[in-house]
Order: sequence, then C-alpha cells, then structure tokens
Amino acid sequence: MHLKPFKGPATFFVYVTIPPYLNCGFTGEYTARVGACNNETEIMPMIKKDLQAMGDTLGGLLAPVSTKGRRYRAFRAEWSEVKI
Repeated sequence: MHLKPFKGPATFFVYVTIPPYLNCGFTGEYTARVGACNNETEIMPMIKKDLQAMGDTLGGLLAPVSTKGRRYRAFRAEWSEVKI
C-alpha cells in the first residue's frame, strides 16, 4: 500500500439524506456521508457511483435498494487547525 503524506483534510464533502425505508428497518430519515474530494468536478461522479452501488444486488443475492427520494448535498469545508 502506498501512503501519501498528509496535506490537510479534503475540500469538499458529499452527504446523502435518505428517506425512511421500512424494508431495511429505517423508520426515519437519516443522513450519511458519501465521501470527500479535493476537486469540485469529482462530486457528480461520486454521486453516480453511490447510486450505482445502491443498485448492486451482488448477482441477485441482495434485494435492490430504492434510490427514490435520496437527496445529495455537497459542502465546501473551510478548515483551520486547532492547536492541541
């Protein structure tokens, strides 16, 4: 594994808000992090990859997950280090 030196946290973070999905036991809306990136052009491919992953049934082993009602949001992080 090749590790890159730490240069700071990512610039953009992408989140998805998912409506209740009773088939999986989710009775209320919840928000999850999709991922992080440093370039704004990477946001849409990240969302598309997430949607594709939700449709992956591992060859029919899993029931497909509904992507209806999923809301994606991206945030620009403005970081400042806190000395500890």
